[in-house]
Amino acid sequence: GELLIEEVEHADRMRRIQEDSRFHHWGLCQHLLAESERAVASSALLSRDLSELGLAVAMRLDPGHYHLSWTEDLRAKSWCIHADACRRLNLVEEALAALGEAQKHAREGTSSAELAARIEKTEMSLSRRTDEKRWNGGGRHPMGAPLPIRVPDDPSSHSRVS
Repeated sequence: GELLIEEVEHADRMRRIQEDSRFHHWGLCQHLLAESERAVASSALLSRDLSELGLAVAMRLDPGHYHLSWTEDLRAKSWCIHADACRRLNLVEEALAALGEAQKHAREGTSSAELAARIEKTEMSLSRRTDEKRWNGGGRHPMGAPLPIRVPDDPSSHSRVS
């Protein structure tokens, strides 16, 4: 038979993933994360819900089956995607916490350049969001004023991985 998450409510889907080991699968995790990234253009809320489901799967993967460092990389990726989805919903504290989790899991992973670039991109998008909030909310400058550049852009440090 097919393996489907038939529940309508997000909380029910989360519970199903948490309780049913048939959903603790690498491919399902990758699929949910890809769908989360695709959904971000149409619905930040759907993107966040899908990232939560993907994260729930990633956290339940058996490192003995998939290899610990690969599992940690996928968990770090999941946290990054969740951080971005939260950022788009203006859930800054939740996004920052997710970024911290991504960094923690990445330290136990393979140290891949692709993951490092993803984490750096997430850090930059979050720092831009929090800087914008402080900059525009300070009353010293008009709303929409350009943000100060804190770190010079060095093209030689850009990752070639997309």
